Amino acid sequence: MSDNRPFFFYTVQPRDLWSFVRNASHDTADYKVNKAVPLLFGLMGISLVATALVLVLPPLVLGTRLPRQPGVRGFLLYFLFIGAGYILIEVG
Repeated sequence: MSDNRPFFFYTVQPRDLWSFVRNASHDTADYKVNKAVPLLFGLMGISLVATALVLVLPPLVLGTRLPRQPGVRGFLLYFLFIGAGYILIEVG
């Protein structure tokens, strides 16, 4: 007896996520194995929206109060990218 389909083939693929959410019955083994997948995609969506708000709102709110000297926006953008790079390296 051989196992030519390891456990990672039992997870829902991103292309099948919507049909899984609509059609999966709570009593099936497929649902029990994959019930975290829709939750993870939902959390990813919420994280993307929250990140976009954090990056977009401050310039919109502070746009008129930022100093007018040349280079201020570049300075802020530089430190934004340094912080994002640090977070990406630490998470990785």
